[in-house]
Parts: sequence; C-alpha cells; structure tokens
Amino acid sequence: MNATRRFLVLVLSCVAGFAMSGPIGAAPASASSAIGINGNDYDSIVALTGYPGWVRMAPEYPLDTNAYAVQMVNARSRGLKVLVTGLGSFQACNCAHSMPVVGNQTQQQNYVNYIEQLLTIGNGPDAIGPWNEPNLEGFGGPGSTWQQDANLQADVAWAAAVVGWHGTFFSSALAGYGSSNSSDPRVPLNWWKNELAGDASWAGRFSVLDVHAYGWGYAKTLKTIEDQYNPGVMQAKMQDIIAYSGGGWKKLAWTEYGAPSNGDIVDPGSCNPNVVSQWHGTPTFQYNWYLDAHAFWKAWEDAGRQLWGKLAYRDTDNPYERDCHNSPFHYGLIGSTGLRPAAGAYQVEATRVRPPP
Repeated sequence: MNATRRFLVLVLSCVAGFAMSGPIGAAPASASSAIGINGNDYDSIVALTGYPGWVRMAPEYPLDTNAYAVQMVNARSRGLKVLVTGLGSFQACNCAHSMPVVGNQTQQQNYVNYIEQLLTIGNGPDAIGPWNEPNLEGFGGPGSTWQQDANLQADVAWAAAVVGWHGTFFSSALAGYGSSNSSDPRVPLNWWKNELAGDASWAGRFSVLDVHAYGWGYAKTLKTIEDQYNPGVMQAKMQDIIAYSGGGWKKLAWTEYGAPSNGDIVDPGSCNPNVVSQWHGTPTFQYNWYLDAHAFWKAWEDAGRQLWGKLAYRDTDNPYERDCHNSPFHYGLIGSTGLRPAAGAYQVEATRVRPPP
C-alpha cells in the first residue's frame, strides 16, 4: 500500500470519533434480526430465543467429521442457522494439540483443507470466520500477528472458492483488549488498522466485522466505559475507517457478548491476588450488563449503522475463565442450576428483533 493511503488510514482513525452517531453516507440499516447463542445445546438455544436463531460452532482441528456432521444435522433440524469459526478457543478447550496453522506451506494447505471440510460437510454453514480471538490466544500458541490473521482470511476465501461455497464471510473474532490510546497491536482497533494498512485485499474478503464485546473490564459496563477501552466503539470506528478507505460498509457483529455473574471483575491483568476489589460479578451485575449492551446496540440501529447481529454467551459455568483469585467468572445465561436472571433480558431483546415470519 502506498504512503498516501497509509496516511489516509491514520487520519481517518483520528477523525472517526463519531462512532455512536452513525457513519456519514451509510445506507439506512434495518433492525438487526440475527441473534443466537454460542454452544451446542440446540433445544436450549431455541427455548431462549423463542424462535430458530443462530448458533456458533468452533470445531477443533483435526476435525472429527462424524461429530461435526451430527452437529450440523441437529442445528438444521431445529431450523437454526450456523456460524462456524475456524478453530475453537485454546484457553477454553485447552486444545494444545491443535495445529499451528501459520508458517510453512504444508501447514497452510492443511488449514485450507480443514476449512474445505467445514464448508462442505452437512451442506456447510451459513457463515464462517477464520479464527477465535487471535489477538490474545494466538495460532497454536502465543505471539500471533495481524499478518498471520490476514493470511488466514485469505485462506478461508480460497477454500470457499475451491468448493464453491457462497455464504457470509466474517473477519476473525477479536477479543476486547486494552486501550486504543496505546500502540499495543493486540488492541482490536490497532489490529484492524494494521490489517487494513498492511494488506490491501484484507477488507475485501469479508462482509462482517466481528468482535467479542465483553465490556465489563475496568469495572464499567459497555455503554459507559471510556471510548478507548470499549470494544464496541472501536468496532464502529473501524467500520467508518474501512468505508472511507474504499472497503465498503461492513456489518457489525458480536459473536460473543456477555458478562460474568461471579468473580472479581477488575481487569485481570492488574489484579492483586492478595486484595479483593470492590467490584464483583453477581447475577444482578450480569443482568444489568445485558440491559446496557442491548441499549448500546439499539443506539446503533437508531443511528443507521450496518449491523449483522449478536450471539450471547451460553456456556454453563465454564471452568476455564477465572479471576486472579481462581474464582470462576460464570459468564453463561444458563448456569448449573438453571437460567440466570440475565436470560430474561436476553429473551426480551430476542423478542424485540424477532425477524418477520
């Protein structure tokens, strides 16, 4: 990319502070109707949503083709639409055996072959993204880069072309992380800007810009958290930057959103394990965060932003996500003893955005 375009990207990143007001010149957005859950308890998904929505799957490499085919059948038989993320979370599944997919040509071809399987078994998903939280978890280990993520985006596009798949392409789902006022490349806004400036074809390979909108860090909720820490605001700014750089208007998605119902919710990176902070996750905190996130999303709709939708975190008492006191955060709408209060807030939102019959 030439110096002029690089300069343009940097300038736009500075002037796009109107993220909540809606981009200038964007086509009016319809109320988002894509809503769903992460996980494979399909009956619970339909029960929570009130109608067949979306389910997000993250099959591991090497792919268990029989299990994946069964998952697709179970989802389709209930009328669910399917979003597949290229690989699952290393932290959540402890899948140290997963393939380091970036590096030599053989590894790259293995990844392309794996994506081809995902796109063809069970008639394939409705949508696909390359990876889960590459800015934090890495590609088979720590130290992944935006360049590697851009390469995976190209690999997904190549695999889809080979098998003739024509669904919806997502960007990798970035984790909310850090402050956009810093130069840390792991911060979503910085990661995306590096991809846009460093790979002229990156933005043309997907139509949905994805982030995991966990806004509870720094003891603030998503709508009130300062702009530089807010993954949703970073995402909207990047939507504007891509459009003004000639990449088209991308739709916005949260393929995970939620909040903890337990644990010490200060930023884990600055947590003193010997001191319990004044901020604690509770079922009430989680419920209030869902209300806040839905109000944030509604503001985007009213502003005319291009939106895809949002998928809540359903998993029952995930034991891998813990605070620095080793207490589990318990993000899920469904706990080991049943529905949490936040499920009610989710169900109200699902009714509000219910698509027409």
